[in-house]
Amino acid sequence: TKEEALGLHLSDWVVDLGPEEVQARIDKAKTVGFKELLQSKCRRKDGTVFDPEVSLSTFEFDGRPYVYAATRDITRRKAAARRIEHLSQMYALLSSTNQAIVRARSEQELYDHLSRAAIGNSRFYGAMIRIADDEGILRAVAYSENMRSVAAKTLNPSNLALPESHGPVATAYRENRLVIANDLLAHDFDEPWQTALRSAAIRTTAALPIRRQNKPIGVFALNAMEVDFFDADMTTLLGDMVSDIAFAMDSIEAERQRVQTEKALTESEVKFRCLVEQSLTGICIVEGGRFTYVNPRFADIHGYAPEEMVGLRVVDVISDEDRPFVRAHFSGRLGGTATRLARTFHARRKDGSTVLVGANIAPATVEGKPIAVGMVQDISEREEARRQIEARTKQLEAALLGTLTAVATMVEMRDPYTAGHQRRVGLLARAIGAEMGLPDDVCNSLEHIGRVHDLGKISVPAEILAKPSRLSDIERTLIQNHPKAGYEILKDVDFPWPVAKAILQHHERLDGSGYPSGLKGDDIIVEARILAVADTVEAMASHRPYRPTLGIDAAIEEIVQFRGLRYDADVVDACLRLFREKGYQIPQ
Repeated sequence: TKEEALGLHLSDWVVDLGPEEVQARIDKAKTVGFKELLQSKCRRKDGTVFDPEVSLSTFEFDGRPYVYAATRDITRRKAAARRIEHLSQMYALLSSTNQAIVRARSEQELYDHLSRAAIGNSRFYGAMIRIADDEGILRAVAYSENMRSVAAKTLNPSNLALPESHGPVATAYRENRLVIANDLLAHDFDEPWQTALRSAAIRTTAALPIRRQNKPIGVFALNAMEVDFFDADMTTLLGDMVSDIAFAMDSIEAERQRVQTEKALTESEVKFRCLVEQSLTGICIVEGGRFTYVNPRFADIHGYAPEEMVGLRVVDVISDEDRPFVRAHFSGRLGGTATRLARTFHARRKDGSTVLVGANIAPATVEGKPIAVGMVQDISEREEARRQIEARTKQLEAALLGTLTAVATMVEMRDPYTAGHQRRVGLLARAIGAEMGLPDDVCNSLEHIGRVHDLGKISVPAEILAKPSRLSDIERTLIQNHPKAGYEILKDVDFPWPVAKAILQHHERLDGSGYPSGLKGDDIIVEARILAVADTVEAMASHRPYRPTLGIDAAIEEIVQFRGLRYDADVVDACLRLFREKGYQIPQ
């Protein structure tokens, strides 16, 4: 109150001037005509502090000098001035940020410019940018010069950005949001940050998340030495800055990816050109029925230089006899409207000669236009080699069959009573195999094996083979040894079929009652199972020195009786169908 104020000394109000300084100014003010504008913080009765503006002047009354003090509270005016100054600084920083966004060509360049721009505003103490590494630790990558000591003290914080960290920087990164700490000393967050910030007299921090594709990758920290430095309006501007930096990061990343893609495309094009230009396969691109590209090999096949073929019609390099086919069937492929097509035809060379080529045509689309991509190989030499191989193969097959025929004839010459037996067994075995649905090459092999299946009888004395009476045990043993003898003769001959093995097993039986090894079931190959049935049927239906023919009915009864026991059921069924349903007769 007025009464309470009367009698107080001016130094009781002034905060930042001592009593002696206040008294000295009062004594000086007693000089007549002295005037002074004093700005010093003052304290109210309740202890709060405000910003006054005090105008001191002197006058003389009744011969005595007096000091007149006029005081105004300018706290709000100063706060408004500071706010305007802060906002101006933020606008300047935002402008610098936008300039950096436009100029920066890399992320590091952007970081360096942002840290420099921040310190350019005098009210900011400094700035630091930290980016998360692969382990999630925020590492300093750029900072203003006066933050060097802070950066050194917090260079490798082991817990920064981890869940247990509570500082504004870690929180901004972890939660991907702007964090304002307007009084750092009021927060108990992680060491070594607190010690480092206190030593630098930093009181306020704004932590801005740095985002790439909306994901945080680091933090841009702005620091000031004043408490409550960042108000609501500045916070709004900082939010705009977060968005601007995120836009810059996305743009830099997009440009980096574009450069990488362009580099990859360039490298791919170089590789593709090397591959295509040096390919041993002729490659062409056709649009509208004309060549728009040919590689050197394609041109060489046709006897042209590559540049000579560009613009030629496809039909111009096709022989007369194949030209109708090309017009009828290739037009769709050349127009890009059909599927892939492979074809062998004769191409016309520049000198008028022809060459046999194998072509593969596939449709494609480039920039919305249908094209055809063709790959061509000169197969004339290959075809000639194939024809020679086929001819040689036929000669070898003929020689092989001739050899087998000679062997069969030799056996039959020693056993005239069974003349034709091997040939008939071979024909019946072939027919059974066909009835069972076996492949043609297997059926052919059955006939050839059948023609020599008794080759081993060459080791049996002729008088035993032709003996009209019952054989002794020793003679029977010699006869039963003929499969093994035949195997020993042919086992080292590299036939395309299991000749030796089938000969060895053709007297084996499924129940193990056969000879020479007493094999059972699946141990007997299918060729031997077929020969066993064919041999039994032909032998029983034919005349022998020691007995007259038993007839086909007895032979059929034999295989039916032992179907699935001695003889393979599928083989017996096929043989029965031949004789009962298809009228098969054993050849003479």
